[in-house]
Amino acid sequence: MMSLFSILLFGFFLQSSTPIQLRAQLRADLGQVVLAVLFASVGVAVLILAGLRRRFKDLSLVSFGLCGVLYGVRLFSSSGTTSLLFDVPPILWVYTTAFITYFIPVPFVVFLEQFMGRGWKSSIRRLWQLQALYAAVAIPLSGFRHNPWEAGGWNSSLVILIIVVIFGNLFHMLPRLAGELKVFWAGVTIFMIFILNANLVQRGLLPWRWTAEPIGLLIFIGFLGYAVAHRFFTNEKQLLAIEQEMITARRIQASILPQHMPEVLGLNLAARYLPMAAVAGDFYDFLVPDGKGMGILVADVSGHGVPAALIASMVKVSFASQAPVALDPAAVLTGMNQVFCGKFEREFITAGYLLLDMGNRKFVYAGAGHPSPLLLKRSENKIYEFSENGLIMGQFPEAHYVNAELDIGPGDRIVLYTDGIPETTNPSGEFFGEERLKQFLEAQEHRSPGRFADALLEQLFQWSGKRSGETLDDDLTLIVVDIDTAASSSF
Repeated sequence: MMSLFSILLFGFFLQSSTPIQLRAQLRADLGQVVLAVLFASVGVAVLILAGLRRRFKDLSLVSFGLCGVLYGVRLFSSSGTTSLLFDVPPILWVYTTAFITYFIPVPFVVFLEQFMGRGWKSSIRRLWQLQALYAAVAIPLSGFRHNPWEAGGWNSSLVILIIVVIFGNLFHMLPRLAGELKVFWAGVTIFMIFILNANLVQRGLLPWRWTAEPIGLLIFIGFLGYAVAHRFFTNEKQLLAIEQEMITARRIQASILPQHMPEVLGLNLAARYLPMAAVAGDFYDFLVPDGKGMGILVADVSGHGVPAALIASMVKVSFASQAPVALDPAAVLTGMNQVFCGKFEREFITAGYLLLDMGNRKFVYAGAGHPSPLLLKRSENKIYEFSENGLIMGQFPEAHYVNAELDIGPGDRIVLYTDGIPETTNPSGEFFGEERLKQFLEAQEHRSPGRFADALLEQLFQWSGKRSGETLDDDLTLIVVDIDTAASSSF
């Protein structure tokens, strides 16, 4: 922005017959004009940043950006070059300078409040409210009396009061300051000393007439830039460390999931696991209590991310400890619930445990607040689901779980899943739902378990409006089991 302004200004001089007076004034004001453009450019950039990040509620960005713009405009309007460049009454620039002077302490104090809080007995909050009230009276009063600096003396006194109160609050904050905050407040202190000097000189309370307030702002911006850069690189370093930790956590979580499908005569399996984040709260595992059957657990921990993943690792340990009762799904869930109760404050676990008893041709299932598995019986061309469901695990020590049974036969298909599948939403917020899942199961029954699972995931991505490989709105686990028709002799 600064370079564009310079080009336009240079073009103006080329296209006009520049009088000696204008050239001399420009040389005299060059430093002031450059600083004016710099401060205004910084302010506009910060306001644009707030807009792009949709952080207009972040008053630190908005107030600082407004300060920069107003300070730049005030510097420019108070320079002699401005009056020579524009064919408007010079008094207009005097009014502009005065009115900005009355108001500019407001965004500056609001900016400091974002870092200091309201201050002792809300003194910081009261300062900008008092200044805003003063500006609301001083600006129309100056216009009414045709004197832009009608309230200038009182404004200097109020600014001095503001600086004293801020210094007092800062003194109490000093022991708690650390890192880049010390640099930030050092810059604020230097700038306020320059402001205090300018206002004391204006009141005739100092033996000299020297002021350089814009230099103080330039120093403050430099200190602020250093503090922001230091915080940025520190955060980047921390983010890289966290990213490495998350990669390690994901690798560890992947290791607690089954590394391969168990081989049981007469069963074909496929499993799909899609975490919403790097780690997830979904979990599945298998128990093979004898050579003629298999137990399948699907669990879903409340919440997402690392906390849920930690609990999921506990699920694996508690599930493995239930091997002695693996033939009784209700007993498996009861034992796991006893392990978890008293361990959590608000977290809970839903789970379903399915026993495929190949010797007795039975499908035995117990649930703990978990979505019901689906059984597609090819001989009847009908889908069965279970209405029986016990309480969630981890919150109710007295929870009771019951077994539900169905006969199974060659060609039957069983689908177990977590709620991430039916609760996948489209752009309108509509759930995929269990009915669509059943319809998909009927329409794609000819596919192998692996291809069926992949086709269902692709359908979910299309429903959600996302591309394959993107993350969905929840963790997702899917297990598909086919009773092999080639094993019909064993029934």
